[in-house]
Amino acid sequence: MIGIARNEEEAYKEQLNEWSGLTLHYLRKKDTVNATNNIKKIIDRVNPNVDLLNFETKIYSSTLKYYSEILRDSDPDRALTFLSKAINIQVKYRMVHPTHPIFYQLEKIELLVDLKRSKEADSHISQLMKDVNSYTPIELFRLYILKGKISNLLNNQTSAQDYFDKALFVFNETGEVQESLNFEEVKPMISFESVDGFVEMGDFYFNLFKEHSDKNSLNQAFLRYTLASKIFNNLYLGERLDRAVKVSHLGRMKVSIANQLLKIDSLEV
Repeated sequence: MIGIARNEEEAYKEQLNEWSGLTLHYLRKKDTVNATNNIKKIIDRVNPNVDLLNFETKIYSSTLKYYSEILRDSDPDRALTFLSKAINIQVKYRMVHPTHPIFYQLEKIELLVDLKRSKEADSHISQLMKDVNSYTPIELFRLYILKGKISNLLNNQTSAQDYFDKALFVFNETGEVQESLNFEEVKPMISFESVDGFVEMGDFYFNLFKEHSDKNSLNQAFLRYTLASKIFNNLYLGERLDRAVKVSHLGRMKVSIANQLLKIDSLEV
């Protein structure tokens, strides 16, 4: 009987892995119809009302997140619902399986920001800020960038600048921004999230410059755009080339703007 049960579990696991693999395959091809078909198979097959095994937890929560991403533009409210379900699964099994709810929680906050629900986003991120010592540098960087962005949307420039500066401290204890960084210094920041973060900071300081004609703000913006460009270029030069070619149109546009700014030798105030 034990052997039969194990065989059934292996067959079940194999089936979920197959559907999950097909979901990723179709998402990469931007075929949301077939991706959704496989997502629904997983959602219908997994019963979240019983204790989930490790592989179930991983596949089920990631599938809910994928579905949220598909629904993000057409039905943002449902997207939030599925992302919240994924977060609940990640949090529920955090002490049982190796889950990482912070990634899901940050995505939910980003979605709330996109929906212009800044106060709700601020409430969620304030809860995450209470546990800053448990995050990795990249997670902390994204957290501070998001907090800075939300503060700026809530017209609190002082708070925004404070958290954008804290984002720098994550990788540089002195808090100094250097234009000339070698690969080893940039290496801990190699991710698309870091590119977006530095562009976000660059936009903030560039807007400060436009509002107050402050040359220091212009310099700060220029340096952050420079870092965004360096990190982005290293994504193409490093081992993540396969993912780099899939960068979103918005990401391309932002980095293009940054690169255009880099062609300007100097700007007079």
